[in-house]
Amino acid sequence: MAYRDGSEFYEEPDPVYLAEGLADPSSCEYDGTYHFFATEFTTVGHAVGSDEYEYQTDADFPMVEGQVPFCLIDDGEMYLIVQGGGGMPPPNVLPLEDDGTFGTPEKLWSDQDNLELGPCTSPVAAYYDDAYVLICAVFVE
Repeated sequence: MAYRDGSEFYEEPDPVYLAEGLADPSSCEYDGTYHFFATEFTTVGHAVGSDEYEYQTDADFPMVEGQVPFCLIDDGEMYLIVQGGGGMPPPNVLPLEDDGTFGTPEKLWSDQDNLELGPCTSPVAAYYDDAYVLICAVFVE
């Protein structure tokens, strides 16, 4: 793992989390717990930790179809945004529920709208200027 803190670049000698088939990591801190999400083959994997450099698998995390998870903290709430397979269908958003589980995935837009918009890969979201902004990698011909 490597990270940048201001003008300095640091490398950690040991991995923060190991599992087979991991790609596209995303992490965030919410309510004193660090969350690590990653594509794990064709589903989303989840691990938790009490610090940002050591995680344990969350065995209770439900199987979430999709890839390239993105953890969003907004207004005291945590959401997981997940890319649909290959960018099709539209990305899903899953809210963190009060009991610590993630809610039912909801598409960010309809399949019909997706035909016009095209694939959305590697979705990243933020709240900016009184609106949510979703940034996707898209195919350009």
